[in-house]
Amino acid sequence: MNDSGHSIDALVFDIGGVLVKDVWEHLLLDPVTGVAAICGLDFDEVAAFAPVLWHEFEIRPCSDAEPAEVLERLYWERFCSRFPVSLSIDDLIALTDDFISPVNGMTALLEKAASRNIPMAICSNNNEFWLRKQVDKAGLAPFFPSERIISSSCVGAIKNSPGFEMFRAVTAALQTSGSGTVFIDDRFENIIRCQAYGWTGILFPQADPHGAAYLESLLRRMGW
Repeated sequence: MNDSGHSIDALVFDIGGVLVKDVWEHLLLDPVTGVAAICGLDFDEVAAFAPVLWHEFEIRPCSDAEPAEVLERLYWERFCSRFPVSLSIDDLIALTDDFISPVNGMTALLEKAASRNIPMAICSNNNEFWLRKQVDKAGLAPFFPSERIISSSCVGAIKNSPGFEMFRAVTAALQTSGSGTVFIDDRFENIIRCQAYGWTGILFPQADPHGAAYLESLLRRMGW
């Protein structure tokens, strides 16, 4: 039980598939509006290349030489060097915005958590350019100060790293630790990893339109 009377000391959220609808898979592979469909590309070839490209940029940090805007163009240049596309780099960048929207009900849940003074953080395997767009377009900044938005691209390691680097960064940002920290993610392997670190994990049903209501019911049972 923390000082505010809750048994939950902190809430840590993945962003893609939990707070904001997932971007990269749908952006590339949506059968109607994705890049592969628009440009007439082979879906299997794009699906095979997409994770390779994603992993290259999910641990690539911004720098003065490579700010987020530069990295985003490099991402699409890499994609275009592999596939013949009918869209320009600017068109591809603009198309991303169509795939960023809040998950139904999650903004209201964040508002309730904030009203209860529960510390919150984001812990996301993500590149810097899409993460910033997700935070901005979904209006997440009021709930998550910049120092509590932890990305693999800044830390240099992903959530399933054996060194727990991302979870340690979140712990330092929140100044909390242990099972009182609840981590919500839509990927089972990340839940298993957070439990190994000592957190409590909740697997979020990202495909269910009632996922936010489900999550809130669990949190209420945990004493928030």
